[in-house]
Amino acid sequence: MRKLIYTLIICLMAITSDLSAQEGKSEYLFNEFQKSLIYYKDGRVFSVKVNYSLARNVFMFIDENDSKFA
Repeated sequence: MRKLIYTLIICLMAITSDLSAQEGKSEYLFNEFQKSLIYYKDGRVFSVKVNYSLARNVFMFIDENDSKFA
C-alpha cells in the first residue's frame, strides 16, 4: 500500500512540475530569430534569420524578401 501511495505522489509531482514549467514559454528555442548561414547541397549560401521550433522539430527561417516564415 505504501508503494502505491508513494507512486501516486511522485506521479502527481511530475505532472504538476511539467505544467508549471511550460507557462510563458514560446515554441521556439531562442527568444529572437538569429542571423545564420544556410548552405544548400548545390553550393548556394543564404544569410537568413533562423530559430528552431520545438513544437514542430524543424528550423524556421524568415525570408528576407517577403518577411514570411518558411
